[in-house]
Amino acid sequence: MLYPLDRYGLVLSGFLTIPLVFLDHDMFVYSFGVSAFVGILVSVVSKLKIGGVTGDVLGGSCLMGQLSVLLIGYFKSR
Repeated sequence: MLYPLDRYGLVLSGFLTIPLVFLDHDMFVYSFGVSAFVGILVSVVSKLKIGGVTGDVLGGSCLMGQLSVLLIGYFKSR
């Protein structure tokens, strides 16, 4: 394991995500799918290009995931 995982933080974040499923199910499914796809894509590209994952890759992946969710919300609301 690369970093000690705080299990309480994981449970809390999962618990706080549950209302999103019930508020707008389609938005949650699209956002989750695109975020997972972006994360996997960045992981694969970073392993091919630099041989692994660094802090910069994690930060870039986070920003790309956030941007993709914001764009999905924008285009879904139109």
